[in-house]
Amino acid sequence: MERREDESMKTTRIVKQLLAAFFLCAFASAQTPTGESKRYAQDGLSFDYPAGWALTDKSNQQAQHLVLTRAGGSALVMVVAHREPIMNSGQLTAGRTNITKPYAEKLARDLGAKGETDWQDVLCLTMGEKFATGYKLSGQFNGQPATGEVYAIMLGRRFIHVVYVRPDLEDAQAAAAWKSVLDSLRVEEPANAPPLAEEIKDLAMGGVLPGKAFKKPQPEYPEIARAGRASGVVSVKIVVDENGDVVSAQAVSGHPLLRESGERAARNAKFSPTKLCGKPVKVSGVITYNFVLQ
Repeated sequence: MERREDESMKTTRIVKQLLAAFFLCAFASAQTPTGESKRYAQDGLSFDYPAGWALTDKSNQQAQHLVLTRAGGSALVMVVAHREPIMNSGQLTAGRTNITKPYAEKLARDLGAKGETDWQDVLCLTMGEKFATGYKLSGQFNGQPATGEVYAIMLGRRFIHVVYVRPDLEDAQAAAAWKSVLDSLRVEEPANAPPLAEEIKDLAMGGVLPGKAFKKPQPEYPEIARAGRASGVVSVKIVVDENGDVVSAQAVSGHPLLRESGERAARNAKFSPTKLCGKPVKVSGVITYNFVLQ
């Protein structure tokens, strides 16, 4: 049986830990040794960062958590790599919904940023041949104009966050560290990791259905379900391809006698193609059907 999404990502505990650690470190100066460009490499995660920046390792059993700060400055660059291997689209959806979005919302509140961090706010960040999705927020911190960026991506079968927060006056000095981390970040796939579900090999990071289906056939009411007076809501997890066609449908809740009918109907639904970073992408989501006995 597939593990529950909130259990597999341990989302509630993780997001609290990340938020607490971030705001304890953000906008605080650090004492940093000088020297050549430095490199972090441990547990399959590696990246480069400039001399003049100090690295603080706040890793735990759930995630590697690396914080970069600069002596005499207030900018911060952070990399968080969750240790548990990604196996299915549910983990990606749970990660974005329960970690990335609340994290961005907390940052927005602390910066006094206006608006909501919804799908329409999602931006793309190129990282080598892949792209991360996330949010760029503008506001103020300690009376200074400031900007915060939070992005998520799957690398090496792991759910990764990269974060960049700075007073706008420090962007020119801090941008080199941010670029160095993004250009050099590498994550090795864990040895003996369980097989990756086919449905997410090309699934957009954080991809969720941005709108309603323009074609949503109603499911048939199975005679055996009528005879057993089965009714209620059936939820079906789906993956939609680059053309808007449903390529995977799996009922995740509802009466057992109604689930198969819900899955068949979901496979015949049709969505408008979703584009991210200008490219058609796969997305995932949930369709619900309400079976009512007449």
